Amino acid sequence: MENSNIITIQHPEEFKDGVRILMRTLRSKEGGKVNKPDRVAEKVVSRNREEFDKIFAHLMSKREGQERIYSTVDERDMDKAIRLFKYRQLDADYFDKESRNSFYTDIFNRWISALQAPESRKGTLFMVDVDNDKETGDETPKILNEIVRESIEIVHEYPTKNGRHLILKPFNPSIVNFSVQKNGMMLWVYNNDKPE
Repeated sequence: MENSNIITIQHPEEFKDGVRILMRTLRSKEGGKVNKPDRVAEKVVSRNREEFDKIFAHLMSKREGQERIYSTVDERDMDKAIRLFKYRQLDADYFDKESRNSFYTDIFNRWISALQAPESRKGTLFMVDVDNDKETGDETPKILNEIVRESIEIVHEYPTKNGRHLILKPFNPSIVNFSVQKNGMMLWVYNNDKPE
């Protein structure tokens, strides 16, 4: 594979600040696991920009084929995540033996799940995934018109393989006709070629 096919998105440095989850994964439509692909992804936690850059370089060095690299849009709150993890751990201690043991044998993923939970966010940014559908065409102008009409602030936007992602300040989602992700993962690296 030629390096020219690898697209690395340049995001503002503040999206590396604080506690973040970085993930290297292969989407199911590009040959990855169909059911819960994040369970087989490589996930690492960074605590500041320097760690983020080191972890990102590590994930890039291990990246293969169509794998993508993502990170959490919002910083994570360690104290909230630890509290949530402990609640879940206490609950698991009263599960049937097999379920309890499954919790402990999969403890890293349980920790990441607590850290990635909506209640463990430090911020409240929204993300909109605008795909250029072959049948309906580019939805960007329609969505941007709604954003302007409702005076919604765009914090950051970037192109993706099939469209673009918009990161927005929080607002009441019921005032618009498009869907928002309230606990999204932002894309950092993808391939611009088609899988074989």
